[in-house]
Amino acid sequence: MMKHQEPVTASTRAVNVAGAVMAVKFKDGVLLSTDTLVTYGSMRAYRDQPRFINVNNETVAVSSGEASDYQEIKKLFEEKQEFDEIANDGAQFYKPKDYWNYLSRI
Repeated sequence: MMKHQEPVTASTRAVNVAGAVMAVKFKDGVLLSTDTLVTYGSMRAYRDQPRFINVNNETVAVSSGEASDYQEIKKLFEEKQEFDEIANDGAQFYKPKDYWNYLSRI
């Protein structure tokens, strides 16, 4: 019988939080925007914290929520993209769905 394992987390509770994310789809693409404020409880921690990860020409990830989770996901996506560029030598790159599947399994 297998024991239930708790998921691996980068943080145990939200401390440094940012909130608003908006996306609008139009004929020639998608417009993404986020706020840049990160709070620590009720105090302003950072005013100009980017929340976008430009993964490749087809994939942009946008984050809201715990800042440390965003930093960890950004690091993992950058490593994945670098591996993709080295391993495939430009032949075929991961698509947005591939990054979504990767993120849902880590």
